[in-house]
Amino acid sequence: MIFMKPSVTQTKSFATFSLFGPIIFFAVALILWIVGAIIRAHYDRRRVLDDVHRRRHRRLMLAAGIDLLFVVVAISVFSAAGALGLGQKMDPLLRVIQIVAVLAVIATIIPIYNLFRPWWQERWWWNRVYDVMFAVSAVLLAWWIIAWHVLTPSLRF
Repeated sequence: MIFMKPSVTQTKSFATFSLFGPIIFFAVALILWIVGAIIRAHYDRRRVLDDVHRRRHRRLMLAAGIDLLFVVVAISVFSAAGALGLGQKMDPLLRVIQIVAVLAVIATIIPIYNLFRPWWQERWWWNRVYDVMFAVSAVLLAWWIIAWHVLTPSLRF
């Protein structure tokens, strides 16, 4: 018997990082977005953004919300698996996971587009780092969805 080492992208540690890293980043981004809005409302300080940047930021938060929705749906369906059993009763729920996973993979386009907006604009350096982290997190989660066969057309495992 020959023991072959898996590639780096097929290891358990990389899969765990590519799932939980984006979840933590998106959750923190959404929570801080809400907390920042509450703090600005409390002190009557409106955020001054032009329409283009406001739309881009809302789209980023929508992408983060869709990615977190995938995780919430997957956890809730798999927690219901104990009561339903892994039979044909679970098939519609597994399809729901796949539909939300397709939306999460499609939502990866938003941070990538936002990353490649003009870098020569006058922006704070932290905005550039945030855009890179957001895009890397979205790509890692989309990679996890694709690499771990969440989107397989068959429900036979």
